[in-house]
Amino acid sequence: MSLADELLADLEEDEDVEMYPEEAEQPLLEPTAIPQPMEE
Repeated sequence: MSLADELLADLEEDEDVEMYPEEAEQPLLEPTAIPQPMEE
């Protein structure tokens, strides 16, 4: 099992991370450049 396969398996197990993988993997350097309609 490759590292990529393990990462995909982890994403499938964690629904929260699956919803926003990019936000979870890297810090928001430019919040205004990333639309977040659910943020209040």
